Amino acid sequence: MPVRTLIPTSNTTPDQGGTLAVTGNSNTGHASTNAAANVTALAPSGANSADQAKSCRWSSFQSPPVGEQIASIRLKFTWAAQSTIVETPAADGSADANATFVIEYSLNNGSSWTAVTSQSGVFNTGASENIALTASQNISQVQVRDRMDTEADAVAGTVDNSVAQASVTAEISSIQLELTTAFIVPPVLIT
Repeated sequence: MPVRTLIPTSNTTPDQGGTLAVTGNSNTGHASTNAAANVTALAPSGANSADQAKSCRWSSFQSPPVGEQIASIRLKFTWAAQSTIVETPAADGSADANATFVIEYSLNNGSSWTAVTSQSGVFNTGASENIALTASQNISQVQVRDRMDTEADAVAGTVDNSVAQASVTAEISSIQLELTTAFIVPPVLIT
């Protein structure tokens, strides 16, 4: 049976409110993108906070071939992500930082989402995803999105400063739907 590859025809960045654009976005992914939040709280007893988030969404996959019956659909893509966290509080102060990275897909045009990966804290990971969808899935309703978030909060002590830093770098590529199809044989009319 033939195997067809369909790719998104649209990408949107930033995708979600309060986020910034990713780097090198295309219809099949985005290049290595960094989000970072770095703060220093100055003594005595100063406070400081920061956050940064970036996001992208892919939608409008190519239409399946006309005249072929879909036997199976698989959503495929490859991703990698890593983060760093630095928390250096004063003895009588505080420092808190966090980094997250999430990839999700939707089968109903973005009304609801299923997480493929959800990373938090310190991580260095990646994968090539191969997700089975039902053969009857409406391809026009399939979407993929990712988001990276960083937060940093610090409160200085009476004498010493406090430092909080969070950074996440991520990339995603080769977003596609792989279809296995079969030709539809028209009925033979016997006269």
